[in-house]
Amino acid sequence: MFIRKRKGPLFTYWQLPYRKKFYRILWMFPFAPVFLLFPDDVVYFGLSRNQLAALSFTLLVALAAYTYYRWKKSDGEEGTAPPATQPPDTE
Repeated sequence: MFIRKRKGPLFTYWQLPYRKKFYRILWMFPFAPVFLLFPDDVVYFGLSRNQLAALSFTLLVALAAYTYYRWKKSDGEEGTAPPATQPPDTE
């Protein structure tokens, strides 16, 4: 849609195509359980560490699913030409 095929590195997230965004999200999966390593008595934004870990993992899965959906949807639009229409046979 708005993303051009460019050569060279892209450093900002919103310039990446959906395929590369999806791969970047997959790299974040190992870091989601890191919240479980924080001490029990520390509270972040009013959430316990278990709640924060569950929230971050849930958001990461939802973001990955949405990006994967958009990636596959954009592949279908770019990779295929619209079907050629043929006039119906009238006899």
